[in-house]
Amino acid sequence: AEVITASDGLQLAQESQELGNGVFTKAVLEGLRDGNADSDKNGQITISELSVFVQKRVLELTGGQQRPTARRDTL
Repeated sequence: AEVITASDGLQLAQESQELGNGVFTKAVLEGLRDGNADSDKNGQITISELSVFVQKRVLELTGGQQRPTARRDTL
């Protein structure tokens, strides 16, 4: 299981009327809908690719003020 969170435990997840939703949600949608998260351009988006894309994009959109986190658990 992989968990991607909008921000770390000490930050607030930013919302924006201009974006129409939260910054994290915007990044996820850009990654999936637009295919921007497909870093190897093979037509498939892995959870790892999405996680890397979302982390970078949220940092860009917030000027480094919001930092998503990711955690992978193996059962």
